Amino acid sequence: MRSLTSSKEQDMPHQQILIVDDEHTARFAIDFALRSAGYATAQAHNGKEALTLLREKASSSQPFDLVIADIQMPDMNGIELIDAMHHENIHAPVVVITAFGNKQTLVELVRRRCDYYLDKPFSPQDLLAAVEKVLDRAQKTQQAPAQIQQLVFSETLNLVSQIAPKIAHEISNPAQIIQGYAELLMNNDALDPNAKKLLANIREAVKTIVKLNRNLMELTRPCEMQMSVFLPHEPLEKAIDFLTGAGVIKNCTVLRHYASDVPRIAGDFMQLYQVFLNLLLNASFAMRKSEKKVLSVATSHSPDANMVTILVSDTGCGIAPEHLEKIFDSFFTTRASEGGTGLGLAVVKQIVENHRGTVQVHSQPAEGATFTICLPTDTTMKGGSI
Repeated sequence: MRSLTSSKEQDMPHQQILIVDDEHTARFAIDFALRSAGYATAQAHNGKEALTLLREKASSSQPFDLVIADIQMPDMNGIELIDAMHHENIHAPVVVITAFGNKQTLVELVRRRCDYYLDKPFSPQDLLAAVEKVLDRAQKTQQAPAQIQQLVFSETLNLVSQIAPKIAHEISNPAQIIQGYAELLMNNDALDPNAKKLLANIREAVKTIVKLNRNLMELTRPCEMQMSVFLPHEPLEKAIDFLTGAGVIKNCTVLRHYASDVPRIAGDFMQLYQVFLNLLLNASFAMRKSEKKVLSVATSHSPDANMVTILVSDTGCGIAPEHLEKIFDSFFTTRASEGGTGLGLAVVKQIVENHRGTVQVHSQPAEGATFTICLPTDTTMKGGSI
């Protein structure tokens, strides 16, 4: 990493960095650190001013190599600046800095494939390390398309690893409070049985939130599978029972077709339970406006292939053809305005593949969707990690 006192070689062009922050002191400190390390800099006090400078530079032979932007700014904030850059096809990597990152902001940054995230306050060494990492990555994008795609995915996970602990903390605290109050009320002998049943559902819902929270961490951290042997419809039934009791699956006909010759499989019961929770939640959401709400689940066995097949189908709105290729991508969602994070199906794919299985989707708009999961029947399968 460059030191604050080193200078660039005379025959190397200065890489140009735009600093965007409404706080003069912060801009000056960042500017000083970068110039001391040999970078050329420019400053803007909000997103609108930055966008003007970016346009001017983009039309010249020396566009900015990097943008360092605060999130909280007047007129145009950091996220709006990133959106404007994408809209105007201004291609410069962005390092976001903020002292006020919350869960929704962090998810929005990942969804926009922000290049790096720095918490205020940070040291000059942290800043320079981030700048060098992002600029080095930008140079590597001159590789073949397949390598670029792998690089983008790798760096997306790198960003997730930075922000996941923050999101996990925000989720875990209220979840623990809800669970604590639910358990406290359940110990009240004066409470009628129906109320206790509702509280039990609340407690189970909180456990699901904790599990979903853990899944976010599992996208970037290995986690050993807890192996057991069970029938493939058992985690599916557990998910149906829970979501029915929680009122998520309602006014809906559930059709079951479980073949009698399906053998047991070896796997992590709770991980596969999470797979089916995610699929059923998606199906329930897709059928919100459907006149006919039918959820179909089925299992079958292919002895020749030594595989078990599990189907989850709905009569919902279906999936647009242009979305099918992206449906299992991390952070791809068509429900961003409704709180969708694009993590559910990415987790489904990862868990199924770590069980040596496959997951596919078949859908047409307005004709529902069918998810097909194939898992091996080999009960000698060894646990991996996700």
